[in-house]
Amino acid sequence: MREKIRQTAKKIVSNKYVEIFIFIVIIISVVLIFVEVGFFSRYSDTWVHRTNTFILYFFVVELMLRFLASKNVKDFLSHHWLDFLALIPFLRIFRVLGFLRIFRVVSLVVFLRRHLRAFTLSFKVRLTEYLIISVIIFFVVIFATIAFMHFEKTDMLQGDAAVQKAFWITLFSLLAGQFQDEFPRSLGGKIVLITVSLAGMGLFAVLTGTVSAFVIERLKEDTMFGKFNFQDLENHIIICGWNDHVPKIISELQSYEDYRNRDYVIIADIRELPDMSGMGVDMTSVYFIKQDFIKIDVLKFANIEHASVAIIVCDTTGGQSDYNADARTVLTAMTIEKLNPKIYTCAELVHPENETHLNISKVDSIVLSSNLSAYMITQASMHSIAVPFYNELLSPTQGNHLFEAEIPDEFSDKTYGEQLPLWKSRFNALLVGIKPKNGNFILNPDNTYKIREGDRAVVLSPKKIIPNKK
Repeated sequence: MREKIRQTAKKIVSNKYVEIFIFIVIIISVVLIFVEVGFFSRYSDTWVHRTNTFILYFFVVELMLRFLASKNVKDFLSHHWLDFLALIPFLRIFRVLGFLRIFRVVSLVVFLRRHLRAFTLSFKVRLTEYLIISVIIFFVVIFATIAFMHFEKTDMLQGDAAVQKAFWITLFSLLAGQFQDEFPRSLGGKIVLITVSLAGMGLFAVLTGTVSAFVIERLKEDTMFGKFNFQDLENHIIICGWNDHVPKIISELQSYEDYRNRDYVIIADIRELPDMSGMGVDMTSVYFIKQDFIKIDVLKFANIEHASVAIIVCDTTGGQSDYNADARTVLTAMTIEKLNPKIYTCAELVHPENETHLNISKVDSIVLSSNLSAYMITQASMHSIAVPFYNELLSPTQGNHLFEAEIPDEFSDKTYGEQLPLWKSRFNALLVGIKPKNGNFILNPDNTYKIREGDRAVVLSPKKIIPNKK
């Protein structure tokens, strides 16, 4: 019941229209608090005050919903302590501390913090360029201030406050794109004005370009008002890297009931994510992070700590060799296992000699793509039924599939040979092997093999088997 309430509350607070409405209310609240302090500070019974009180109750309800949507009290307090700070000035005991009402601006900061994580990550990509531009603008303002004081001997730039006046004239001229005082009389002043105007146009171009690039990129990824706050994702599947097999991997996973409603996060350093809907992929639950998956901060941004499955594919995009791709796979797998030891990790390798490193890292499944292709071709060249058999065995949309299942209590005291007819008669399943509690998978063990406590059955069945346990 508690989990159902949590999911309902989470669905409400994460709805894009609810988020937009909250943002608008925050903006109105911030404006009204300054109006109230500036024009109605002597009056408590005004329409501004009543509106602020109504907004307060709205924020209280929102905070209650976010509490219900949180995993636990610690998680709620760690994410929403600023929201409490924003509400403190409105409690009656704090009414005398009128200046604390400015903390309502914190609500706006909280909103931006929740929804601009993607912008922060994108900003890091061009951090060097932004730093250079900022340094140039800084020196333009400083030298222009000094130059105006030197060349323009007007009455306004005389006296003890000359430096301050020259600075503000330069700054406003930079932002407005035109001189914010009498037009410069000297040639030097005119040259300085041209320099400041060019710097102002450059600043405007940078800001416009940054915002427009961010908007276009977010729209392409369908995350402008969607779930780009990956910290809200739970039990999701992260796919590191990109190759031609990724659409088929997602399509096949979505064919299973247990994976159909999961969120899929693809981390790849490719230009844009192609539309995979024509390949049977439900794109509404697929999200894309255009970054290098080998970086720790990128994995954390994708909320690797709360993901259930991580798939690392052989990524040779950008002209990388197979050996380089394997090295990146090994390093990424080790990082993921360190960040989230409970996650189920599946890694694709090309060269078998790298398998040892993944075994040391305790990766759950290792797929040697080159070996599998060779085995398949070898079997197909000798047996005509090999390809149809493997197609049905591996595809979730055709016939029978492999499943792990708990061994029913009434089967536990029987040998492997004694269990074979029982699985067939009760579940219409073929028992093909045993997965010991502490050991490697055993395919078709001897009939006298004794089933031990904690062992799991590996069966071939048309549907997933859930035995009734006592």
